[in-house]
Amino acid sequence: MRLGNPFPSSHEPILIEKNVIDHIYSHMLDVFPEEGSGMLGGTGNRITLFIPVRNGATPSNRETTFFWKPEDFLEGLHHLEKEGAEWLGVVHSHPSSAAIPSVTDRKNWHYHQLSYWILSLKEKEKPVLRMYRFCDGGFDEQGYHVTK
Repeated sequence: MRLGNPFPSSHEPILIEKNVIDHIYSHMLDVFPEEGSGMLGGTGNRITLFIPVRNGATPSNRETTFFWKPEDFLEGLHHLEKEGAEWLGVVHSHPSSAAIPSVTDRKNWHYHQLSYWILSLKEKEKPVLRMYRFCDGGFDEQGYHVTK
């Protein structure tokens, strides 16, 4: 598994393929009202792959928390490796709140080099996908471009 750097410079936005966004949205709706999550892979600043990772939080906490069990985390890393992709980011859903990092998100973020994505399903017909970069001890929202 290769840990990528999706932020090679401040001048290059992250690119994410439309089919990846569609896959993220579909998965998050499938697990709704629980939080869904997954890994994002690709090369450089281009995200071309979404790998769902099972939410290992206790059933009573899954609507407000996501947690990866070690075996599911390793399975996701193996999938990235099999696809020849770098690990570029993490995405999860907020089923009933805005696409803004929560206190729990901030406390549990360990991969500062990676991009951090949140899909809000507060209004399922109008999902909001935001991407963040961890800087100076907190998250800064970043722009991204959707490609075909």
